Amino acid sequence: MSIGRDIMTDNLRISAIIITYKRADELAGALENIFAQELMPDEIIIIDNDPEGSGKAVIPAGNDRVKYICSGENLGPAAGRNLAAEHAYGDILLLS
Repeated sequence: MSIGRDIMTDNLRISAIIITYKRADELAGALENIFAQELMPDEIIIIDNDPEGSGKAVIPAGNDRVKYICSGENLGPAAGRNLAAEHAYGDILLLS
């Protein structure tokens, strides 16, 4: 059995959305898990609700799949996901 996109999803783009607040260590682990997947999302959007942007330190340099957005305030999970959805180009949004 082949793992990968099938005929139903070949043309669909997938955006993974991660909301974080002062959890750089957990963000690093989440990104490791995403990068270890055989089927990667087309983009990974990280909304950092920490006004100081603590999550930026764990974002891998040179990976154009990752969009890092510091909200500048703690929006909470729902508003953070809405912000990410505004920036996503995926047809399918995976929310964490």
